[in-house]
Amino acid sequence: MKFPRLDVRSACLFMTSDPDWRQKIFTGGLVFLIPLIGWTTLLGYRKAAIDRLWTGKSTVLADWQNNYIYFFVEGFKSCLVIFT
Repeated sequence: MKFPRLDVRSACLFMTSDPDWRQKIFTGGLVFLIPLIGWTTLLGYRKAAIDRLWTGKSTVLADWQNNYIYFFVEGFKSCLVIFT
């Protein structure tokens, strides 16, 4: 059985393919500073990024605008799965 090879460089730098990656990462860093709520929101953002990567969207990083509640709810669902 042959396993696919992992390109470490592209695995670490995939987010830089988005033209607005600096703004999105900076916003994520600010959200991360809010204990519990920010962490849960970032977990939902991570889920959205994985969904976008899985479906083959051209930009992997989702837009933060007006999606904070959605990311928090998705992150909360993920927390429930993790802690049960």
